[in-house]
Amino acid sequence: MNMSHKLPLSDRIALWVTDKLGTMTCALIFCVIALVSLPAVLATGSIVNFIQWLSGAFIQLVALAILGAGQKLQSKHSERLEERIYEMERRHGEQLDDIIRLLEE
Repeated sequence: MNMSHKLPLSDRIALWVTDKLGTMTCALIFCVIALVSLPAVLATGSIVNFIQWLSGAFIQLVALAILGAGQKLQSKHSERLEERIYEMERRHGEQLDDIIRLLEE
């Protein structure tokens, strides 16, 4: 059930941005963007510039998008696991009801 329409505008915007940026496609796009600037950074010969590029461009852009995508996968896996556990417990409850009925006869 999608209840995002009941959220305040700022929350809906945050959800939309998170949904779009937390994808492997976005991570790939950010990786390309970060790598475009790498030759210029390497041309300076400065390790400080390289570290700034690595932390500022690459890690922040690419790693955070990958983490977002991974969190989505973990969330989906968790939801599926909860659904399977619920279904298994429901079936066990039905089996226990059948056993109780048999014992009462």
